[in-house]
Amino acid sequence: MFALFHPLKWCGLDLGRHRWLFPLTGAVCTTLIGAVYAFSVFVKPLEDEFGWHRQQTTLAFSVAMFMFGLSASVGGLGVDRLGPRPVFTTGALLMVLAQILASRVHTLGMLVWTYGVMLGIGIGFVYSACTVALQSRWFPDVRRRGVAIGFALMGMGLGSALAAPLWAWGISLGGWRATYFVTGLVFLVLLAIAGTIIRFPARNQVFLPDSGWQVAAEVGGQHNRQSSEQPGLTFRKAAARREFWLLGLLFFLTVFGGLMVIAQLAAFAAEPAPGGPGFSRGAAVFLVTALAVMNGVGRPTWGWMSAHLGTKFCLIVCPLVMMVAQLALTSRSSAVVAAGVLLTGFSFGGMLALLPVMTAAMFGPARLGAIYGVVFFLGFGLGGLAGPPTGGWLREVMGNYNGAFVVSGIMAALSSVMAWRLLPDPGRERLYEASGADGKG
Repeated sequence: MFALFHPLKWCGLDLGRHRWLFPLTGAVCTTLIGAVYAFSVFVKPLEDEFGWHRQQTTLAFSVAMFMFGLSASVGGLGVDRLGPRPVFTTGALLMVLAQILASRVHTLGMLVWTYGVMLGIGIGFVYSACTVALQSRWFPDVRRRGVAIGFALMGMGLGSALAAPLWAWGISLGGWRATYFVTGLVFLVLLAIAGTIIRFPARNQVFLPDSGWQVAAEVGGQHNRQSSEQPGLTFRKAAARREFWLLGLLFFLTVFGGLMVIAQLAAFAAEPAPGGPGFSRGAAVFLVTALAVMNGVGRPTWGWMSAHLGTKFCLIVCPLVMMVAQLALTSRSSAVVAAGVLLTGFSFGGMLALLPVMTAAMFGPARLGAIYGVVFFLGFGLGGLAGPPTGGWLREVMGNYNGAFVVSGIMAALSSVMAWRLLPDPGRERLYEASGADGKG
């Protein structure tokens, strides 16, 4: 067991030389987190058993998204101060318990408490421990950092691609209660393994561009090395800059529409005209899966593009893709709606990869857990709280989702314009260098 927690090795594997194990571990964990996006598969079974309305049923998802964002900020602070493993372990236990206890709910309040509050806190802690801060520490080389972060976040989309058909099959076979319970057991096994891998580079390690992380005493005379003590602004200094709050606003503007679609896609896709496109139940589940795949693919793809085309350029273009996608969902053509669903997933995933890359570039990796945690809460937490119920409310008022999709498209366009006008130009992103920050403040 001691070998599992050796600072430089895992099961005999040299972590300094094989640092891509951390994005892989992050991808596995975010796949489990991403399963929560497939909640729309449970909407009809819950409504059929308890007689809840759509706004009531989606409340648990909205609370989970809000708690996800809130706990990611708290977890990020814990990661900076304690390291990733204690935060990860706490979150993993909550994720497991939430799924198992959700299988026993009999009231809306119980569902909101288990699937909303407990699961939301759990996924927030796990997310903060295995994604942005962890990958930024292991990948100080900027051209690989975007890909590493995007790859680690890829599971956020692929999780629902796997969960949607598996959960639909499980519900048809044994009911939604058994499905929740088995999900909890699967989480237990996979998160326990991941918890033995996650850690920051050791203090006695330095990064060499040609050979990765090495023990400092063994490479004392080599040049172009970078210590595990990395630069960056303190949280207080970062929060004093307008760019910090701008990133949170850009996040909110795009997450609002993306989560509104994700939360209710299965129900929307199967709803007959004029409320929806009227896809069959099987086609609706397929669309949930397809959106999730595009969500996952979009993260490393946009992360790679940010390294080659510039992060600011991508933050201008990606919301424009989302705007087109949202407007396509108002079409009466099934093919156009399906294309809108795919583009929504692709652009939504892209924004969730690009924004942490820009945050790391501007503020540095030293206190990135706390800094990005708050940015994530401002965008994902508040956007997740507002988007899904707003979509449900507009559906009740207007009889369809068109008004909500138009509003979401306008918000995405606004995000693009603000990124163009207000984000630092290429080559000037490193605000922490202009401030002379060394990461020790």
